Amino acid sequence: MVLSLFFINEKFTEQLRRSGSRAIKAMADLHRLADKDGYVSRCEFDDALKKACIFLPTEEVDVLFRAYGKGDPPVDAPKVCDCRKYPLRDHGCEHLSLKAQEQCRHAHQQQPPKQKQQHLCEKPVGDRKLVEKLCAGTYHHSKSGKIKKETSKETSNWDGRGPSGRIHLDKFLDAALGKMNDFRHKLVSAAFAKIDKDRKGYATIDEINCYYNALCQPAVMERRKDEDQMLTEYLDMSFRLLDKIFPWEFKLYHQLVSAEVREDKHFELLMMKDWKVCPDGFDVDAAENKVKLTVYRNRINLAEFFIDFDKLRSGYITGTQFQSGLVLSGVTVTEREMTALADKYRNPLDGQKRTCYRAFVDEVNTVFTLKELERTPLRYVPPVPPLLGNYTERFRIGERHLTQEKEHKLSFLIEKIRRMCKIKGVLAKPLFDDAAKNVNSTKRVGHVTMYQFRQALKTKMGISLSDDDFFLIAEKYDEQMDGMINYVAFVGAVDPPPTPFDPYRD
Repeated sequence: MVLSLFFINEKFTEQLRRSGSRAIKAMADLHRLADKDGYVSRCEFDDALKKACIFLPTEEVDVLFRAYGKGDPPVDAPKVCDCRKYPLRDHGCEHLSLKAQEQCRHAHQQQPPKQKQQHLCEKPVGDRKLVEKLCAGTYHHSKSGKIKKETSKETSNWDGRGPSGRIHLDKFLDAALGKMNDFRHKLVSAAFAKIDKDRKGYATIDEINCYYNALCQPAVMERRKDEDQMLTEYLDMSFRLLDKIFPWEFKLYHQLVSAEVREDKHFELLMMKDWKVCPDGFDVDAAENKVKLTVYRNRINLAEFFIDFDKLRSGYITGTQFQSGLVLSGVTVTEREMTALADKYRNPLDGQKRTCYRAFVDEVNTVFTLKELERTPLRYVPPVPPLLGNYTERFRIGERHLTQEKEHKLSFLIEKIRRMCKIKGVLAKPLFDDAAKNVNSTKRVGHVTMYQFRQALKTKMGISLSDDDFFLIAEKYDEQMDGMINYVAFVGAVDPPPTPFDPYRD
């Protein structure tokens, strides 16, 4: 008994989900073999199913090809007439046995409707057994009139869309897995764009490891698994066997995830927890960095403000209680930031939609020390947390990394300024220090505004730069991207290094 198309699609989806990265790899290879119209052959499709460890009977695959494919007749297909239009007795088959007549009728029923042609049995053949083979489809007449043995296995059971046909891969996958709506498709595209920052058109495994948020997965938040185990499990189910992850493979995996999610709100939560992307483009990392910066400066113990809401010490509180705890702690955040943080640490498997405050507190407390450091005492703990906006971090960074082309152009520009300062005998640092101490300055240590920076170059150092050259320097040394130039880092590249004092030198 052959299953219906719906159950065949469900069977394929379930096996595809269980195979994990092996299935994603097989489907990706099959997609590369598709022609310009998106069709793949039966042999290629069968090979992909074997590689993906997906087992479908031949009859069920035939059903898929009839539904989502198009048939092309084999080159050497036997030319027989259509018995549905012409009764069996009109072909002169009465001289055969009943078994041969049944084989002849079965052979005719498998052929597509064609123009009326000469029946096989009408050829004068002396051997009755050969006539029976002709009617059974084992032999056929060639154009030259000679009798040839049928060697192709596909010819005997070809039905117009069978083994020799082609199937539209994207159409089949959309029907089996369910096509994502525009809302979900935009979230997936935003996640891939976040991973592929360089716009290469593909992502690598290292980039997946870097951007995948294993910390906010339920098993990690409940301390049943660590982040490395969760990341390994995710890669085994997705992209482990791929060297390069293209948008099609990335979409295929999330299409498989989307098949299990009914509500768009739930899918949005999963994408935010996995890749930290929101439909409105909100940056949840910036909100979390803001909380960390406040906690680090004011030395706040966040756990004290959440634990009273957790009477059973389960580690979970409601979203309203989470927002109340943040307000009581004195952390100034907007309502949108509180909602984003609550969603980031929310357990999607929890029926009450509660937030795991324990995981949030552990992550925020990394500004002081790393958790469970006694198990890994050799881990490096930075003396100052790498927080965006922290003054000590600003002094440590000093400059931004540009593209290779811009860095190459900037090196020639810095060398030109260094040579001009050497010829004029001018040190740049004292001039910028005077500009930073000006009454109208922002009094930000080690920084001047873009206007002050350009005025110091032009009036005090006598260096006139074009707009392109000036904005290239500003892009390099505006590490916070707030219009303030770190002149200390610029001076370090322009001024000659100080000569160390040698007391023993004459």
